[in-house]
Amino acid sequence: MIRPASRVLAVALGLTVLATTAWADSWRLYGTRVSVSPNGRHYVVVDGSAFTGGCGRRPSTVHLVERRSDRQPVESRTVYADDLPPTGPLGLVEAGDRLVASVRLEQLPYRCDVLDDGRVVLLDSYGSLGYAQLVIVLDRSGAVTHSLSPDAVFPGFADRFSGSVSSKHWCAASWIEEGREELVLLATDRSVRVVDVVTGVVSDRDRAEALFSPTGAQSEEDRQRVWELVYEEQTPGGLEAARSAAADESLPLSVRVRAATTVGSADRDAVRELFLRAIEDSDEDVSRWAWMHLGLVLGAEACPYYRQALARAEVGVPAAAGHLIDGMAMIGDEAIEPAVEMLLEPAASESSDWLGARVVFKLQHDFAATKKYPWCYDPSQERALISLRDTGDLDSLDTLFESRTYETKNVHGFLALPALVLLQRRPQREAAPAVASFLALLHEKPYYIARWDERLRAAAVQALRACTGLQLGDDPAAWQAALGG
Repeated sequence: MIRPASRVLAVALGLTVLATTAWADSWRLYGTRVSVSPNGRHYVVVDGSAFTGGCGRRPSTVHLVERRSDRQPVESRTVYADDLPPTGPLGLVEAGDRLVASVRLEQLPYRCDVLDDGRVVLLDSYGSLGYAQLVIVLDRSGAVTHSLSPDAVFPGFADRFSGSVSSKHWCAASWIEEGREELVLLATDRSVRVVDVVTGVVSDRDRAEALFSPTGAQSEEDRQRVWELVYEEQTPGGLEAARSAAADESLPLSVRVRAATTVGSADRDAVRELFLRAIEDSDEDVSRWAWMHLGLVLGAEACPYYRQALARAEVGVPAAAGHLIDGMAMIGDEAIEPAVEMLLEPAASESSDWLGARVVFKLQHDFAATKKYPWCYDPSQERALISLRDTGDLDSLDTLFESRTYETKNVHGFLALPALVLLQRRPQREAAPAVASFLALLHEKPYYIARWDERLRAAAVQALRACTGLQLGDDPAAWQAALGG
């Protein structure tokens, strides 16, 4: 069962994923995009050649094209500057197809949907693209029939959504409701708004109705965002809908594994095999999501899989293994012993030590606090532990027990626990004074997380007993007296 704290962490991480597309800011290359109607009879070429990075509005021209009836549909795709024909974006209009209209826009649209009759719905992400209209609807001749400002779609827009220097980030997903001529907008604040493509009227939509509609989100990316939201907010009715999606082998694995995360919260046995398949998938999007949530779904059962994967991860690229480290850390207290064991066993590779230390760090700071206390990760402590483990060197033992105070919170060496467990297994009498001093420090300045303070005290007492043969309690004065200090 997932503890409430773990649920909060999962939600925080999920929101990051949910907003990934929208948060892509000035560094994102948009390219020139070809969007095709469902029946393949119409397509649009959205000129993105003016957007080469940077911030602010970038103009664009949208070319509306009617496909010749005797031809197969063109392929939806993005073409970047180096791959454009010599004639530029217009070179993507195939010979024999009819150029219906070219419409000049004040901003490059984030998304473009083409209806079967040739109408076009353009959506501005308001993320580094401009500060003009949020939704623009063009008729089949290219004339603007509706142009909606951000506030017309989301009242109080500026205050509702977070932003960067140049952008507001609101869009999680969007789609045209099949057969209903409605644009459905799923925002990062979890609200759902609907724009009637015919009338331009904006309205709310029941979240469950929008998310679980069989004629709703169809693209792989939009379906991913839908199931991320269902998991994060535990949408009523979501469990049964998620069971159906997770079991639907016609859906992309990236969608099924996100739906399976909701199922796993209640029934891990139902999705265990799907998750174990997903962590090994060659699609990085699939495997990263699966690793990030494997621990939340399977709990301690996931630890051996994380340990194996971390042991073979690349030591020099922390970002490459971040999903493994975070995923194991989100298991919570059940992962402490396996993580400590990673550091105490003979290292299969340097990465086993380096990455295992980061898991322990996140566990000891309840994961979320690692961003608040990043300076507490001290590589010298990592080196000291490895030296103690591999050579029995005690010269840097004090480094492992270092104490710091931040905002009145006492933070002690993040590898103190593995060091104390190691001394229990390989006792050294010479280590006893340093351990006794650490026990006294814990009494004077308890660790800021109570259960970790309790764990560190117990480990220190056990290490002292192992190193000295004495069976004293947790009174530091008694230990220091017994050691002649």
